[in-house]
Amino acid sequence: MVEINEITDGDIRVLAVFGKMLDANSMKLSDKVKSYANSGVRKLIIDLGQISLLNSSYGLGVLAACWGYMNRVNGKLLFANPSPKVQRLLEITKLNQVFEIFETVDAAKKCFQ
Repeated sequence: MVEINEITDGDIRVLAVFGKMLDANSMKLSDKVKSYANSGVRKLIIDLGQISLLNSSYGLGVLAACWGYMNRVNGKLLFANPSPKVQRLLEITKLNQVFEIFETVDAAKKCFQ
């Protein structure tokens, strides 16, 4: 099950994702990002720190879809706080070379200033 906490900091939105991104339930995140992109949000951070499991089909597919939604509207999506397991999967798939990944949410926020 995936849960999402939303935080607004000025014009920056932060989505803290909790749980396992292993199945169709993970689509909650992409639906949320798509809604943000369509409503004019252009600065978005996804906090990956509380994702306990992420697989290469649904989990990474959802993250890639989110990144694509924001790019299509000339927005910017940053990822923050990946656990070692999530970081390793991003490295294996080379998505760490596509996504901008920061150690903390605060470090990612500085990128928008």
